[in-house]
Amino acid sequence: DAPADPEVSVSAGGAVTEGGKASFTVSASPAPSAPLDVTLTVAQSGDVAAAGATGDRTVTVPTSGSVTVEVATEDDSADEPDGSVSVTVKDGTGYTVSSAQASATAAVRDNDDAPADPEVSVSAGGAVTEGGKASFTVSASPAPSAPLDVTLTVAQTGDVAAAGATGSRTVTVPTSGSITVEVATDDDSADEPDGSVSVTVKDGTGYTVSSAQASATAAVRDNDDAPADPEVSVSAGGAVTEGGKASFTVSASPAPSAPLDVALTVAQSGDVAAAGATGSRTVTVPTSGSVTVEVATEDDSADEPDGSVSVTVKDGAGYTVSSGSASATVAVRDNDDRAPDPETPALSVFDATANESDGEIRFTVRLSGKSDKWIKVRYRTRESTPVSAQKNRDYLDTDWFKNHRWEVVFPPGRTEQQFYVTLFNDNHAEDPETFEVVLHSPSADATIADGVAVGTIVNSDPMPAAWLGRFGRAVAEQALDGIGNRLVARRGEAESAHEPGLRGMIGGLPIGGHRGAPSEASTQPDASGAAAFGLQAGRFPGGGAPMTHESSAYADLGQLLLGSQFAYTGKQDASGGAPGFWGRGSQARFDAREGELGLDGEVMTAMLGADYARNSWLAGMALMQSRGGGGFRGPEAGADVPVTDGAIRTTLTAAIPYASWRPSERLELWSAAGYGAGETTLETETAELLEAKIDWALAAAGLRSDLFTLPGGAAVAWVSDALWARTGSDRADGLAATDSSVSRLRLGVEGRRLFALSGGGSLALKLEIGARRDGGDAETGLGAEIGGGIAWTAPRLGLTLDLAGRTLVTHEDRAMRNRGFSAALAYDPAPDSRRGLSLSLRRDIGDPAGGELDALFANEPIARHMHGQDAGRWTAEIAYGLPAFGARFVGVPHLSYGVSYGAREIGFGWRLAPEAHIGAPDVSLAIQATRREGLLMPADHRIGIEIRGRW
Repeated sequence: DAPADPEVSVSAGGAVTEGGKASFTVSASPAPSAPLDVTLTVAQSGDVAAAGATGDRTVTVPTSGSVTVEVATEDDSADEPDGSVSVTVKDGTGYTVSSAQASATAAVRDNDDAPADPEVSVSAGGAVTEGGKASFTVSASPAPSAPLDVTLTVAQTGDVAAAGATGSRTVTVPTSGSITVEVATDDDSADEPDGSVSVTVKDGTGYTVSSAQASATAAVRDNDDAPADPEVSVSAGGAVTEGGKASFTVSASPAPSAPLDVALTVAQSGDVAAAGATGSRTVTVPTSGSVTVEVATEDDSADEPDGSVSVTVKDGAGYTVSSGSASATVAVRDNDDRAPDPETPALSVFDATANESDGEIRFTVRLSGKSDKWIKVRYRTRESTPVSAQKNRDYLDTDWFKNHRWEVVFPPGRTEQQFYVTLFNDNHAEDPETFEVVLHSPSADATIADGVAVGTIVNSDPMPAAWLGRFGRAVAEQALDGIGNRLVARRGEAESAHEPGLRGMIGGLPIGGHRGAPSEASTQPDASGAAAFGLQAGRFPGGGAPMTHESSAYADLGQLLLGSQFAYTGKQDASGGAPGFWGRGSQARFDAREGELGLDGEVMTAMLGADYARNSWLAGMALMQSRGGGGFRGPEAGADVPVTDGAIRTTLTAAIPYASWRPSERLELWSAAGYGAGETTLETETAELLEAKIDWALAAAGLRSDLFTLPGGAAVAWVSDALWARTGSDRADGLAATDSSVSRLRLGVEGRRLFALSGGGSLALKLEIGARRDGGDAETGLGAEIGGGIAWTAPRLGLTLDLAGRTLVTHEDRAMRNRGFSAALAYDPAPDSRRGLSLSLRRDIGDPAGGELDALFANEPIARHMHGQDAGRWTAEIAYGLPAFGARFVGVPHLSYGVSYGAREIGFGWRLAPEAHIGAPDVSLAIQATRREGLLMPADHRIGIEIRGRW
């Protein structure tokens, strides 16, 4: 027989510095009996090879068995990263290519220093008139070798710059060394002092800032004439009782173009003004044209004639005094009774303070001396001035019972008595509020000395802090779910997760992906055969009715958001990194108690993120919009107490930077931090709307580690993370400022084992154990969960069986409970083709049962369990694929049925898709008709049509 062809391999010498020659040895084994021509390909990483050195070449291996090949490198003057050159053996005649040493690479080191950064300065042109453009010249010395981005800050003195002209901006200095920058000014109609605009060079990359010319200023001249001085007048409000505030309105006509200082004189008739209230004062009339001026009066105990207070406009700069309305007067009524005779006892009522949750506030009434007669005095409640606590909302007003005599009775010899006023516990946190009680109509044998007392209501109610704390936790966990899915997709167990392109679903309809394969926005970790757990993606979402490829395109916005997730992966750049863009929608519910207050809520979140992955690092930013709503329920009220139910709506917009690092194939570390702001609207039990701004902060970190993998498919992994989230609300009218935070620490261990069966089948076993510690201002405690599953596949029979379950073993908060079980059976005798019969059946009970440690750590610590939902869900589908259009496509008629607690769905349709590996156009068509029925809603019929094409 003819001798076997020699095997050709290549090996590399040591690294070289640019300008040197990289050495490679091409060897043939066994040595050829005659000189052997071998074809090679020379390639480079970076720009290091000499001109003409790359590409294909042929070398001759002598009968000695090896030959040296040199690749020249270029000694340029550019500072650049180190690179490499490689030699690859190509297929040829008379030899075979080594499978182990078909290619070799030699490193090439750069020997050039980085050029010195140019110094950037700025100079100003001449002064301009408002409406013109101020000119500045930004120069770089020496001139840059390439266009240079320079960051500037534009500022102003006065109000002269055009809208949007100030702030940071970036300009590009060309290689000529300078560029002109113009700043637009505003040609307004207001007379104002001259101003200026300035440009300042900020620190940046690739340049230094001139120490002498880092900033320049251009004067801006005003071109408007001064307006005519407005005429100032004053008018009076209604009469007041001593202790109140007399109100006046100071007006300027026409309204001033800028705030106007006006001098006033306050005087009184009688002794009615509060200390320091009279004399000269200055008020500022805003550009709206008027301002309210209040003069405090003195609520003394002296019986005296009624009086008045007056306000007079004085001459001043920038205005004229009205000739007809230069002064105004408000009457002040006295509220004191005639001083009692020395022997007549006097009644006094004293201030009181109580907590809103006490349900009442007690006031003390005292007599100045003992009396041998029965003494009675009546009392009434009234709102403070200005209004603080509101009658019949914060306290029970005495006018509530029209025919009741509210009075205090002193038996002979008694000098002290008490009465109480009912308080309403409204459940939302407020600043201290006040109201007044007034004594009146005493017995003929007594008089009133101090007849007014102030009641102060304080509270420590849980709303909105209790609800916002749980809202903030739900948002934080939704954010980490999205970021966690992104990190899972990058772990690399599925090649499709790294291929460039768009994958995912919008409203349940798949986008992107490969022909004949499901389209996924993320790829779950699947080491050691764990992919056997779960049916083919796209069959049964969440254990519900089969609503995937055939779902209706007419779902509402919430369904569209919940059925949407996508990921776009870009191509790798020259440095080996790849950009990514992703999005997803999620929903969370909670149902909890804070003392006697019941809370419930639902949170919908949409996320968009972008990141960049290179080598073992990934860094990105996620933007998040969350909307939440829910309610709070207090204990049942009595006949005289309003109900304490209310609602709350909250919106939040946040940004969350995140990063991960994989120091090894077995270990991954990640962290995330975020901040957001929004607003919350609290609807009280009396339908009053209270609005406040909120802010939210997040900090989280975690790690995942594959502890070990044994021969035969056994593997053990563990995961841990820590989370802290804070949600606060600002002080607003009717609401006190609040602050609440939550924390969570989790740890889980997962074991997997895959057994290969005869006939190409497999049996996979999985066991998961997780523990968590919740802390902060919401539900707290330590808990543990356990889960597991069995997956069996038999390709020859076309069968797949998946059993999974998990349960919350224990938790210190006994209100928390969570369990789930699922069983899925699928029959598909030809899984690599869409043709033929396929059947699938799934049974779910309780909460999600699978999903590895990420599902075991369910981010819904207080799940809402509605009556009957543990009855579970059944879903089934039957389909048959038929060849169409010359066997280049497959037409699949299908029928699906799903039933869960209180609802069922029947669907049928037809979908057309290209047959895999046939080369048909990548165009698909799907038509789906569904009927949904529910116990509490009429039947719903929907028809959806989907057409997709890829090129």
